[in-house]
Amino acid sequence: WGGISNIILNDAKGFQMAGLSNYVGNDGQGVQSAGLANINKNKFSGFQMAGLANTASAMTGFQFAGLVNIAKEVNGLQVAGLVNIAKEVNGVQFAGLVNIADKSDCPIGLINIIKNGEMGIAVTYDGIGNTVASFRSGGKYTYGILGIGYNHNMKKNGLVAEAGLGAHIPVMKWFRINNELKVSSTGCDSNDPVYNAGYLLLPAFRIGRHFELFGGVSINYMETKSRNAENVFPDHSLWKGDNSKKFQQVYISYQVGAQF
Repeated sequence: WGGISNIILNDAKGFQMAGLSNYVGNDGQGVQSAGLANINKNKFSGFQMAGLANTASAMTGFQFAGLVNIAKEVNGLQVAGLVNIAKEVNGVQFAGLVNIADKSDCPIGLINIIKNGEMGIAVTYDGIGNTVASFRSGGKYTYGILGIGYNHNMKKNGLVAEAGLGAHIPVMKWFRINNELKVSSTGCDSNDPVYNAGYLLLPAFRIGRHFELFGGVSINYMETKSRNAENVFPDHSLWKGDNSKKFQQVYISYQVGAQF
């Protein structure tokens, strides 16, 4: 236990807790907890938790950091408030913003820079009139979505911003099923935008090496405080709420798109 720091020049096994940092000069095993950083020069197996950063040459177990996790090889789980960085990941990376790796099949973040993964630009159109260009990046099974576009049904302030997470279900080399959870703000350049959250089931067909066409159904929840946005709401609904503060609606819709 250290009020400021624990420094071990060779191997460490057991439990380390420090107000600022833990340092291990060789291999570590067990639990590390630090207010600022856990630093391991070689392998570590077990659990790391730090307010700012965790580092290890090879990590087996669980890394949790408020800002960044760094490891060459990961066997387990990385969770970071901002960024995970690794070379080879056998497990899951979960980041508030960015995952970076040479090999990672299951990165979960809005932006995933994976050397053996996929990065593409997609253009989509949905049932409420949003046309969006999005950057999609991820690994074999999971990916992130960031997009911007325009809604032609809005009388004014039609700018659209969206973000989401997706999961591929591989079926054949030329066919897979994409599952997406997305949130969007239509009229995000106004004081009272239309918020939409939905789940999308999207069969996708690969054409050649670089093109993919997809389309399917979605179930959505939408709300707004603006009376000027009523024309964006679909005519059909599973449920609708209307009071003096906001409009709400649950509805089934569709989305189609192409990705390069």
